[in-house]
Amino acid sequence: VNYAGGNDENGATNFLWFNPPNVLGPHLDSENVELKTIVEMLNASGLTSVYVDSKSAKQKAYLKTVLNAALMPICAVMNLTMKQAMETASTRELAMAVVKEGLATGEKLGYDYGDNILQTCIGYLDKGGDHHPSMSVDIEHKRPTEIEFINGKILELGSQFDDLNLSTNRVLVSLIMTQEVLNGT
Repeated sequence: VNYAGGNDENGATNFLWFNPPNVLGPHLDSENVELKTIVEMLNASGLTSVYVDSKSAKQKAYLKTVLNAALMPICAVMNLTMKQAMETASTRELAMAVVKEGLATGEKLGYDYGDNILQTCIGYLDKGGDHHPSMSVDIEHKRPTEIEFINGKILELGSQFDDLNLSTNRVLVSLIMTQEVLNGT
């Protein structure tokens, strides 16, 4: 879930950022020999990766969803780069609110990320580059976004619990979906 890159003019793939290790695991509670082979191939190519059980894979994937939820819609709605969003006090605070809502939902789902997870998440987001995330590009090019699968998924999972406040995510989903309607997507 952390790969980001593109091909150069010679067809070689370059990774823009890589946060090792990549975590791969089965969706179901069973061992996956083919996936273990892929992990070995990634490690052999220098892309440090680990094979984990299905619960750990889901926990890691959920955390990556929370991180994406924090900046993608903010940048898309406000036409900011990730760096700009994290360097501006008001949008940084908004991103922190999204992370807190996502982590609270994750905690209710039984995911334990440790005591310093908020600081870890903000540190990760602070490393975001001075470029627009894919959701911004999708809005710009009038394509459907991933909002339902990112912030929308946090809302869906969090709706199981009456004591969660997910208002920041709800507003961001509404803003992006409004853009999609206006774009005709």
